[in-house]
Amino acid sequence: MTNNILEKESLVSEILTELSQYDNIPNDGFLAGGAVANTILRMVWGGNYPVNDLDIFIETNEYTPKMAFTPIRSNSLNIEGDGYMLTKMAYDSYTTYSIDKVERDGYLNTIYIRKTCNVDTFKRDYTYVLSGFDFNCCQVGIDLTTNKLIYTEEFKNFLYNKQLEVTAIYTPSHTAIRLFKKMDELDCYCDIEKCMELLSQPLILENINKMTVRSFGIYFGSKYKEMYMKYRTNIKEYFTISKYFDHKRDLWKLRNDNINSDLYSNEMVNWLMPNYSLPQEVLDRWAKFNDVIWTLTPKKYCEPNVEIFTILERLSFNPLTFMAAYKLISGNLSIKQKSKAEIILKNGYFCKMLCLISKEFHNCDFDKSHIDYIEKYIDSERWILFVSYKFNMNVQETYALVKDINKLFNSDGEWISPILQKSLLSRNILFKPTYENMLSELSKEKKKYGEDITKPTEYGDLNLPYNIKIKELTSELDLRWAGNKLKNCINHPGQNYVDKIKSGKTKIFVLITPNNMSALEIQIVENEMTYKMVQILSYCNKETSEYHKSIGNLLVNRLNHLLFTQNYEKKLRSFVDIELLNRGFLISLKDEVTKDNSSFGLMNVPLEEYNPLTHDHLYTVDVDLPRQIDNHQTLINDVDYGRNRNINIAGLGRIIQLHDGANNNINL
Repeated sequence: MTNNILEKESLVSEILTELSQYDNIPNDGFLAGGAVANTILRMVWGGNYPVNDLDIFIETNEYTPKMAFTPIRSNSLNIEGDGYMLTKMAYDSYTTYSIDKVERDGYLNTIYIRKTCNVDTFKRDYTYVLSGFDFNCCQVGIDLTTNKLIYTEEFKNFLYNKQLEVTAIYTPSHTAIRLFKKMDELDCYCDIEKCMELLSQPLILENINKMTVRSFGIYFGSKYKEMYMKYRTNIKEYFTISKYFDHKRDLWKLRNDNINSDLYSNEMVNWLMPNYSLPQEVLDRWAKFNDVIWTLTPKKYCEPNVEIFTILERLSFNPLTFMAAYKLISGNLSIKQKSKAEIILKNGYFCKMLCLISKEFHNCDFDKSHIDYIEKYIDSERWILFVSYKFNMNVQETYALVKDINKLFNSDGEWISPILQKSLLSRNILFKPTYENMLSELSKEKKKYGEDITKPTEYGDLNLPYNIKIKELTSELDLRWAGNKLKNCINHPGQNYVDKIKSGKTKIFVLITPNNMSALEIQIVENEMTYKMVQILSYCNKETSEYHKSIGNLLVNRLNHLLFTQNYEKKLRSFVDIELLNRGFLISLKDEVTKDNSSFGLMNVPLEEYNPLTHDHLYTVDVDLPRQIDNHQTLINDVDYGRNRNINIAGLGRIIQLHDGANNNINL
């Protein structure tokens, strides 16, 4: 056996030279799988290892969001969510792909893979492709652009111990059949019982109901049907082959049969529930694939693994989460590591996610109290989960992080939460959080976002119970804090609350009581004379309690009282100002004759011809009077000195003040 062959500088050149005898190898793509693996095996162990084809993976740049026809694969798990109540495990977007099509030309087997998530590019390291391979014996390849050899740790182990293991279960039926083919070709070791138990789980009908459908491919065509028949003697102990129609029928029955068959006969079911039976067009469609598509049905290991499904309760059931859970209970862990993992799996939810994603998360000293402390804190500050994941922290490191954040909260208040969140999630992954650097970053950010964007409202003491707190949001920092605490969109840029508050027409208050927290938004309406309650909502935009609504009403009422008082006093001051101004005019102006002054065109009768004591002439109104009154109304009504005569113009409801020294009322 040749040691350390993977470090040999000329290894790639030797592999390509040997494989070139089968077909012309292109300059780009990723040559991976059995051809490369078996060539290396022959170099290490000698003997004859077959080359059946040359699999070359080509990345396509097109993003196609439509339903994939093959299982979606990914290199690793990720934690996704909005930082509020939605938090889940999902595939890493940058390494998620599916096989779009396969073209065969001689020995060349070109496999086109496409992105299933709308990200800018694939990660250039082809390790993510290898992670989708179902056996450790295949996880090696050559980047034909750089001529670099890429392999997994699992392949390296297989190369020197020849212990065949299942590494992915995207296509469990195919893998179960291929396992015996690989054992036959490679003359290797394998714990068949362990592998068959693992591969049976995704094929049990009860489990299929819980699976993420697009993540598994359970049906196969004629190629694998022939392979199944070849190795049927080995497989029949563990699986039976099922036709597509029969399998779909049994699966439908399991999903829809909610009536106890012991109580009702089939005739009674059909009579009571005429829609219970499958539509004929569905049956016809299934029948078209009979003797075209098949699957395997577990025979020996036909019961769901309770431990795995207990672990995955409330989490996604996909090939990566399943394999992660399987490794924690059946993998090559020490007794101490298994006991530590068990503490997390039994007592944690958020910590369970981290444990399934990172194999090092549980590899440290801790007890149940540490898990309880972390869980409680992350439940109120979800973003801490993303920080722990980002910096690949173990339990001890996550516990220390939570304690440091709690210390900062006790010092400055929970309003600093959005500052820490932004700082920690945007910093370089090599700059791990410590109390000191978080405190330093916090000081910088507080100066930047802590300045008031509006002057705080003074409303005095409302004489509320001592456990009621009211906080007005007057800075960007306040908005971030409130949005984070209430799990809503207050701090979302799209809501534009910063500009709304700056305008002075919108105010937001947070109402806090021992059992609830609400945000109250008010706006000035009715010529800026009244505040109106726009909305008052609790956590996650839920309707708040009547108790909080009463608090909000008291606050709005007090603000309206103050606003009305301010506007009333302002109006009174304006009257005083007008009086002082006009009394000043009386001193500085003269009582002049106005016969030579220009006319405003309101009347067609000259004023000098009218004697109110003797004249009975009826005034006529100029045709442009309504427009002219509107245009000059302010000027006319603001003349408030001297004696005047009020003329009520019928049909217009106007009071025209004509200043000629008389003081008579004339109705037209």
